[in-house]
Amino acid sequence: MLKICPVVPVFMHGLGKALPKGSSLLVPFNCTASVGKPLYGTGTFNEFVAELEETMIELGEEESEPA
Repeated sequence: MLKICPVVPVFMHGLGKALPKGSSLLVPFNCTASVGKPLYGTGTFNEFVAELEETMIELGEEESEPA
């Protein structure tokens, strides 16, 4: 029996400000996460990667700067 495990795309915004590059301490800052619909990859690997990339771009466009 073949079990298919979904990939759930998550786009997170503001993490670079919460933990700046080279910093070892978190900075208080609001971050947001957008969760997409599960993807099951029923086609080829390249088709799945293209679908995942498109989904991540859409999630990123929906996201705005955290307040």
